[in-house]
Amino acid sequence: FERCVTGFEGDEAPPSRLPEFYENILAWSSDVYHHDGDDAWRAIDTMRKCELPEPYQAKFLGGNARKLYRIDAPKRFIADRVTEIERPDWWPNEEEIKQSLKPEASVRRIGV
Repeated sequence: FERCVTGFEGDEAPPSRLPEFYENILAWSSDVYHHDGDDAWRAIDTMRKCELPEPYQAKFLGGNARKLYRIDAPKRFIADRVTEIERPDWWPNEEEIKQSLKPEASVRRIGV
């Protein structure tokens, strides 16, 4: 099991409740860009609610993955949660997104 890692998503509490079992094999994974995707902040919130000690959080949020893939620890960390993202002008607005999700938006008419 030395080279084995299993993943967890941000809303999953069981890993936080069994830290001794998962200590060296757990790594946070993301479904970002899926409709149910979470970011690392959700994982942090869940682990804090479960009162998981910070040394376990550090292993689960990067330490175990860095060890497996032999990646150096980052020199800087993001410490503030970003909730609003500034989008470029070409980014679709809410109405354009709604229109693109309609069934007829997937049909392309040729020669009409």
